[in-house]
Amino acid sequence: MGFCLLNNAAIAAQSLLDAGARRVTILDVDAHHGNGTQQIFYQRGDVQFVSIHMDPEWNYPWFVGRAHERGDGRGAGANLNLPLPVGTTGDHYLTDLTTGIDALNAFDPEYVIVSLGVDPAAGDPTAGLSLTTDDFNAVGRVIGTIDPPPVIAV
Repeated sequence: MGFCLLNNAAIAAQSLLDAGARRVTILDVDAHHGNGTQQIFYQRGDVQFVSIHMDPEWNYPWFVGRAHERGDGRGAGANLNLPLPVGTTGDHYLTDLTTGIDALNAFDPEYVIVSLGVDPAAGDPTAGLSLTTDDFNAVGRVIGTIDPPPVIAV
């Protein structure tokens, strides 16, 4: 929907699967929902998609990224959307990130791809979240607790 010409996270996930991985998680911590990533893997059970993003009631893309969208067919349960309200601060964000990490651990991936963006920052004109520099430091520390799979940031 306009932010990415190539979906680096999806390309990396498929490359890992092609090389023999059985399960990969994509953890999207950008302010906008990764609608393309969700669409690519929504009916697949080998790639889990966990997205923490602005609630589509309040921010682009408005038509996808709701909490009830959990995957379909073989992908049922492998999609987790954690939509956030306008003005979300670090504490709320970190609570949802922890929920996402718990789901990731339950999926037991061999690799984790973190789709990293800084637009959750307070004052970013394309979003409406309110994370500070200290909050981003805390986000990094929480992501650093993912163990044991390798974590790849894109």
